[in-house]
Parts: sequence; structure tokens; C-alpha cells
Amino acid sequence: MIFHRTVGIVLKCTDYSNTSKIVTIYTRDHGKVRTLAKGAKRKKSDFLGILEPLSLLEIVYIQGRKSLHTLKEAHLLDSNLGLREQLPRIARGLFFLSLIDRTQPEEDADPAVFELLSASLSAIQGLSHPGNIPIVFQLSLLRHFGRLPSLTVCGQCASSLKGRVSYGEGSGVFLCGACGKGHRWSLSRGALLALKRLAETSFERSGRIKLSKEQRAEITAVISAMLRSAIEGELPAEGVVNSLLR
Repeated sequence: MIFHRTVGIVLKCTDYSNTSKIVTIYTRDHGKVRTLAKGAKRKKSDFLGILEPLSLLEIVYIQGRKSLHTLKEAHLLDSNLGLREQLPRIARGLFFLSLIDRTQPEEDADPAVFELLSASLSAIQGLSHPGNIPIVFQLSLLRHFGRLPSLTVCGQCASSLKGRVSYGEGSGVFLCGACGKGHRWSLSRGALLALKRLAETSFERSGRIKLSKEQRAEITAVISAMLRSAIEGELPAEGVVNSLLR
């Protein structure tokens, strides 16, 4: 038997039987892993109360022959309780978990993504104005994938992006006014300037960037289009979460 000890964040839990659960965990050293927590639903289980989405755990699991492993130990390092106290904060946190689950392949370690997820969850509960953190998180994820297009140059004619610009969901690039006619997604000049600042800022400084209601709606829609292109599908719980974020 091969044992693995690592640190991870619980992404989701699903019932497996009357007594057991399948727990999907994004780990620092092994990427996304699916584990079977035997007896986790029993009243005297050592797992009781700690296998919850958003929780940071130290775990030990036995490597399985296929993609399902056996969870042997789980020790709570941080419940991220501050995320669970307000609906908008927990909605943002769960959306981040869903994005990681949707975008990360199983058993493909990416410590940078783990650190990004961990930092974003800390920022949501630690900052008094976390409203821009989802935007910064998604932009950081797109940059890590190599799917964040130029915000300064038209992807078709290479001219400088000025005024209202469009995003080509099929091509994955921003287009100037002349090249972007007929495209669904667009940004006003103010939204484009704000997006540039958000793409360059940290979680801690993101609250200093003020967005109007209209700018936030434009940016949210365009980022959603960029992510749909990156993951080649709809975003998890997109409509519900975006309504909360607005």
C-alpha cells in the first residue's frame, strides 16, 4: 500500500453509502484527488464535522488502483469559519471551489493554483471590502492558464485598445471598435481601464478600485465569457453566484 500525507482544501462531498462519503480534495502536492471516507456519516466517526467544503485539512490517504483512494486520516487545520458567517462570502468561496473543481484535472499537482485558492479564501474572510476579490481570482486563474488576452492591443489588427472594446468569445481576444463589430461582449472605456487595474493588483489592494454598477456588470460578463472559453463549457452555478456578487 502507498500512503500519501498532504494538505488540502475540501472541494465537495457526496454520499457513497449509508455510512460513507466521497470527498474531493484539492491538495498542495497531488492536485485534485477523490477519496472514500469510510464510516464518515457514523456518529462516532473521526471524520464527523470536518469533511466540509472550504475546510483546510491535513490528510493521509491510501492510493487506490484507480482514481478513487481511501481516506485514512483527516485533521482540521482551518475551518475558514469566517467564510460561513455571511451569505455573500460563502457564495464567493463556494464559487472558487467549483471553478477549481471544474478546471483542474485529477491528480495533476499545481502548487501555484493551490496557493491562489488558499490566498483567495483568506482574503474573502480577512478583508472588510472583498467585493473585487472574485474578479482578481478569476483573472489570476486565466493568467495561470495562459488564457488572459492582451488588454492593451487588439487581437486582430494589433492597434491600441481605446474607447469601447469587444471580446471575441470564439477567438479569445479583445478587439478594437473597428474589428469588434457584431460581437456580443463589450467593455466601455471605464470598464476596460478598471479591468486593467484589477488584472495588475493584489487581493489586498483590490478594494481600492471602485467600480460602478454598470462597470461591474460589464466586467463580470466578459470574465465569464473568458472562463467559458477556457473550460469549454458553462461555469458552475454561474447565474446564482453572479447575482449574489452583484
